[in-house]
Amino acid sequence: MRLEDRWTVAQWFIAAAFLALLAVAWPFSLRQREAAIELTLQSHASTLALRVADTLSRSTEALHAVASLFMAFDDLRPEAFERFAAGFLQEEPSLLLLEWRPVVPGPERAAFVAQVRAQGRPDFRLWEPDAHDRPIAAKARAEHVPVLYMVSRHPTTDTTGLDLAWSPERMRSKWEARDSGRARVSGFFRVVTGPRGDFSPMGIAITLPVYRAGVVPDTRAARRKALLGYVAGVYDLAALLAPHLDAPKQTKLQVSLADVDGDWVRLIGRGSQAAGWYREERLLVLGREWRLRLGAASKAAIAAPDTAWFLVPIAIAIMGAIVLLFLVLLRRNTRQLVHARDDLARALATVKASEAHLLELSRNDPLTGLFNRRSFLEILDGELCRANRHHFASSLMMLDLDHFKSINDGWGHPVGDRVLMAFADLCIDTTRATDAIARLGGEEFGILLPHTPLATARDVAERLRRRVEALILPMADGERAPKLTVSIGLAGTAQATSVDELLKTADQALYSAKRQGRNRVVVVH
Repeated sequence: MRLEDRWTVAQWFIAAAFLALLAVAWPFSLRQREAAIELTLQSHASTLALRVADTLSRSTEALHAVASLFMAFDDLRPEAFERFAAGFLQEEPSLLLLEWRPVVPGPERAAFVAQVRAQGRPDFRLWEPDAHDRPIAAKARAEHVPVLYMVSRHPTTDTTGLDLAWSPERMRSKWEARDSGRARVSGFFRVVTGPRGDFSPMGIAITLPVYRAGVVPDTRAARRKALLGYVAGVYDLAALLAPHLDAPKQTKLQVSLADVDGDWVRLIGRGSQAAGWYREERLLVLGREWRLRLGAASKAAIAAPDTAWFLVPIAIAIMGAIVLLFLVLLRRNTRQLVHARDDLARALATVKASEAHLLELSRNDPLTGLFNRRSFLEILDGELCRANRHHFASSLMMLDLDHFKSINDGWGHPVGDRVLMAFADLCIDTTRATDAIARLGGEEFGILLPHTPLATARDVAERLRRRVEALILPMADGERAPKLTVSIGLAGTAQATSVDELLKTADQALYSAKRQGRNRVVVVH
């Protein structure tokens, strides 16, 4: 064969090889890009879900602060409520309304309306929206839940007098909150903004029950009987999501929410509901499971176009064999990187597990599982700062098991440890989930009661003291159980300007209880 023919065959062979290489490389590059886009979308969805859950968790703490007003004052005026609650609206842009909703039995409706009008609100009435969202007089019901006080982000919004009992859907979360004694979140609904409201966004409400004396009763029947009303925050769902997406993503992405068994509600973005690319995340908000969907109609909405891939055919034609060798090496290096990444992921998981274990050991008492002294002092310092800044009352309880050394000496340290663990369980069972309990050392314990005045804290302390006195520790057959009592000292945050001063005041009360014969509660006023 002539030399020219050989070169022609070689050229055709090289061209065929390059085309075959392109047929392999091009789909591979597309798959890699699609995987990167899916990972990016999943990352955005997970981050958005975490930020939304965190925002609602922080907002629930604000509701507890507002609820403390009704625990601290028997006759709270609207001006005091508005002045105190307005600050929380400024801190959370998605919060549309903060409302106080007392429970009014049906037979007492007329007297309730007359009393409110006599207090300087002559136009007050109970109303509800009709089928066209126009205000009409509220129907007679066995129980009314009207908005008595409210603070709004928008000047045209006024829900005063709105009887929430008109809507079973809105009442469902309130009944759940009432019976559980904890904050609960509603389903999605169109917000009623009052007779002059000029907008009706899709929203949710977080409801916190308020009971007489500020203490959550032990049983469901007692909670229903002691219920005074509800503090509620109403949130704009679109405003809740938007701050966590930058401006370009808000115009390109679609964000929808749904209850676990409900329909999807589009909150951000336009276009078809069925996006070409989407990811779903589940998040738990105050006992209610939501689904969050983040979607986009095209790849370009998720990531910027990568023009480099359009140059692949030209690069293959120019680079030739070098490209082929590069791809072989790249694939080998990719396998090595994947193995290295997996090894690194396993190592990081081991390190994180160790860090989590060390963090738990550094913050918790290993015997009882309660906070230790160091972590309790950190919590106490933060609560004292919040109490002084927002002017609400919290209480500190110092507790000491009486004659605990005689239990260790007479029954042995294993029984002493059982006594400490049983006492820790009683403390947890007697207090709220928001209270902080710590073992400060030996048989000495501390309990922080946020948003709790001393009078209420004394009731809690007396209830705990009686339960300890009545506790019978299970023992082996024929073995006598030790008799347990506890001495308790109480001090309030209003009595101290520093953690050391607050601890010293509570300790003095505890020592006074010891000197007076133990098994008693002493309060320092």
